[in-house]
Amino acid sequence: MKRVYIKTEVSEKFSDGSQTTTKTERSEEELESGLFEAWGFLMLVLFSLLITGITYQFVSSIIQRSNSNGIQIQKINQ
Repeated sequence: MKRVYIKTEVSEKFSDGSQTTTKTERSEEELESGLFEAWGFLMLVLFSLLITGITYQFVSSIIQRSNSNGIQIQKINQ
């Protein structure tokens, strides 16, 4: 997307014969659409969810192993 700035100065003629001139300046500016930033944010969110899920699975498997070992030890002792 381009943004165009146009600056114009108007000339005037005075009664004593002097005058001012007109100047026009045009400048164009390229703007980013923000699509790259949006994709980056989406990837960040998905990566965070993936890491959270993997961490949850890892921790729950450790807790499950710990609980099942505790039950086996208690059954052996009784």
